[in-house]
Amino acid sequence: MAIDHSLLSPAERLLWQYGVRDPSHIDLEAIANYRGAEVVYRRLCGCAARLVAAGEKAVISVDSGSYPGRQRFSLAHELAHWICDKDRGSFRCANEDIGPQNAEAKNVEAYANGYASQLILPSFLVDPWLEGRRINLDTAKALGDDFDASLTASAIKVARRADAQTCVVWAAAGFKDTLLRWSMKQEIANGNEKAIQPGVQG
Repeated sequence: MAIDHSLLSPAERLLWQYGVRDPSHIDLEAIANYRGAEVVYRRLCGCAARLVAAGEKAVISVDSGSYPGRQRFSLAHELAHWICDKDRGSFRCANEDIGPQNAEAKNVEAYANGYASQLILPSFLVDPWLEGRRINLDTAKALGDDFDASLTASAIKVARRADAQTCVVWAAAGFKDTLLRWSMKQEIANGNEKAIQPGVQG
């Protein structure tokens, strides 16, 4: 596999350094342990995950009540804090802080979300995987299955990497109305991806 290392994100460089060449090689717990962080799954109240650090050691707690895709993203998010924000101490990240749809959240949380997305769905593996595939929800589901990622994270990654304008929308059906929870669209300027613009409604 020929890779231009100068194009890799920091999270992708980390994965490459640890020998990740296939989605099945992405072992977040092993990376956390190697970096001095123990991973614990337990019931948490008021947050999706928590990082408690002391010197060169840390404990990452992940809410055991969350579904597996959410747990994996939460672990990747806290691992991002441990790797990138060690000097800031501990983090207690609320559900609304953690998620690939929150790319424009508070700066430190936004960076952790982007880093987590690249840990779970690194572009250097996703791009060849997407080659020749239709851009739709079935493709996003298959991507999630192959990379052990949530449908949400996978759909957003597919939208971000698509050549054509693409959007992802999540709506929840209520008793009287359908409520738009968030949407994300790829903006194209002169044929180049400009940004993903999230819109969140509560």
